Amino acid sequence: MSARRGPSGQRPKGGSRPGAGRTRPASERRKTRTAAQKAKPKIRRIRIKPPWRMSGRTAVIALVLSALALSYAYPVRTFLEQRADINELRESQADQTERIAQMEAERAKWEDPEYVRAQARERLLLVKPGEELVIIVDDPEGAAADAGQDPDPTPQDSWYEDLWEGFKESQ
Repeated sequence: MSARRGPSGQRPKGGSRPGAGRTRPASERRKTRTAAQKAKPKIRRIRIKPPWRMSGRTAVIALVLSALALSYAYPVRTFLEQRADINELRESQADQTERIAQMEAERAKWEDPEYVRAQARERLLLVKPGEELVIIVDDPEGAAADAGQDPDPTPQDSWYEDLWEGFKESQ
């Protein structure tokens, strides 16, 4: 065993140097600079950061993220297109449901005998026996004659005469 160790084989608490185990406060340590240290001018070191450079790890992460973005781009586009198609089909289905409801209402009208009679009178100009059918024709000459006025004295040219005059005017 060494002479520095005690009978139990452990070092004494005080250590082998005088004052070992005791430390001075930080304020005292700063004050006790040597004369050589005091004579040296204090040099500040300024670190200039190099321009940003991508490390290998950053490059790999960027590459992985780019690959993921590219691999998800097509499925996301397909998903969005399918959602648009689904919405369009839902709108079309709602329109068709509305149209079916309108047609059902129309069919229900046609089942009513009074509605059928009214449509026959209006569309086919049918009348009940004993009624008179009056048809009003929009005829300005006839209306003028009924009012006691002379109709327009200039006769209308036939279509081919109008065409021939138009051809002459264009030349």
